[in-house]
Amino acid sequence: MVGTTLVRMAINVMKSQNADEIVLETEHTNVGALSLYQNLGFIRDKRLYRYYLNGVDAFRLKLFCRDGVASGAENDNNLNRNQASTSTKENDSCLNSSNIRN
Repeated sequence: MVGTTLVRMAINVMKSQNADEIVLETEHTNVGALSLYQNLGFIRDKRLYRYYLNGVDAFRLKLFCRDGVASGAENDNNLNRNQASTSTKENDSCLNSSNIRN
């Protein structure tokens, strides 16, 4: 719950500064982090093989803050936009600062 609140607050700050998208990486085995970010509307953009120094893979995750933001290869653009648009609309209400609980 604390992690979710902190991420929501960070998202709100980035959106207030007109960010087009938010990008982060997390270890592909970190189920808790992947679940948290997915519930906030992030989508898996790419698997990054041997990303960490210990050789573990990561996922690049993205949250699109505005409609029409393109990312990745041409074939991935439509998929990412559709997923992001759906996720963002569903999660906008939970990302408003008025909904953040202390």
